[in-house]
Order: sequence, then C-alpha cells, then structure tokens
Amino acid sequence: MTGIYMIKNMINGKRYIGKSKNIKRRWYEHKSSSSMQYSDLKHDIKKFGIDKFKLEILEECPEDRLDEREKFYISMLKPEYNIALGGQGSTGHKVSQETRKLLSQKAKKQWDDLPEYEKQIRIKNNLKRPALGHAVSQATREKLRKANLGKKQSQDTIEKRSRIMKTSMLGNTNGNKQVVRLDDGAIFDSIKQAAKETGIHPSGITSAIKGRQRTAGGYQWALVKCRD
Repeated sequence: MTGIYMIKNMINGKRYIGKSKNIKRRWYEHKSSSSMQYSDLKHDIKKFGIDKFKLEILEECPEDRLDEREKFYISMLKPEYNIALGGQGSTGHKVSQETRKLLSQKAKKQWDDLPEYEKQIRIKNNLKRPALGHAVSQATREKLRKANLGKKQSQDTIEKRSRIMKTSMLGNTNGNKQVVRLDDGAIFDSIKQAAKETGIHPSGITSAIKGRQRTAGGYQWALVKCRD
C-alpha cells in the first residue's frame, strides 16, 4: 500500500507522520531494533516497547503525490516526533535558528541516553576523521575512561558492545555505505535512509560527504569508515 501513515505513542500521545511506497514494510522498519540510527521515535519505541505504538493509515495516494500529502498532514496535525516539514526536501535546505536549537536539544538528550561504551565507539569513529573538524578533547576521553573504571558489566552488555564494535569495524556488508551525521553522531544504514528519515535531499547529503558543500540540512555528514 502506498500512502501516508501515522504512528502514535499510546503512552504519551506523541505522533509521527511519514510516507511510503510500501507502508507495511516501512512499519516493519520502524519496529526493527537493528538500526543504529537514533531519533526521539526510535528512543521511545525502545523505551516503551513496540506494543505501545499504533499504526494508522491516513491516506492512500499515488506515488507522485506522496511528498505533497505528507507535507499537508504534518502541517495540519503538527506531529511531535517529526522535525522536518516533509517531502523530499531540497539541496541546501536552510534550517531556522529555532529549529536548530530544538535539534541541538534533542541530539544532546539522545547522546546522554546512550550507554558509555557506545559513546566511546562513536567518538573513536569520529576521531578517525580529523580533517572534518570533529575532534574530541583529551578531557572528554579521560572523563569517559574514569566513568567506566571499576564497573562490572553484565553478559548482555558485553555482548551488545561486541556487536556494536564489530559493526563499527567491519561496516555494512549489504553493499550500502553507512553515513554519520557528525553533529550528533546519528548513524544511518545508507544515504537513502538518512534522506528518508531527515527530509534532506540525498544529493545534498552526498555533496556534503564529498566536500562539494559544507553542510546539508544544516548538518555535517561523513561515511562511516570501515576498518581495512
């Protein structure tokens, strides 16, 4: 089914509106816990459980009207989980100061909610790209080191850390290249997924990665570097 859908959090009433050429598959992607991409919706699904969320089909429509109808519903309903205005976005899309502040606050909250070992892995990945200017201070690294001294880790934590480390070292094996939004460390499975989740045009993200433009959607982007 092609059309516009809404996901509603039955605990706090927050909503997310999206579009898809295959809503059933898109719903499965939202439910999947394998993605490393973090957002308020993803955070709450992990926090409350997928059974506390309800999918509703707002409208079936042809593919060439998806952008238009998504923008309409986001504008009308003002869903709490959405940041972008919907549609495909555009290269060089400018973000208002108010939106930048909101995104910054959300990114900080998402970062604070990450377990310490995952923060270290993301910092390590970003340190491999010094030319992009995303350096981490010695004080920050020392703080992370001290925070983990003397901590006993459960078997589940150890296994989870191992899986994430393997992912960060080996990269994606399905042919897609993972991309990272450097401003908050959010990782997406591909440029296409990043564009879909953020509303930023994929060509803009590609241009930012290749250095043809400084940012896309107000953010810096890079490929997740695989270990040789």
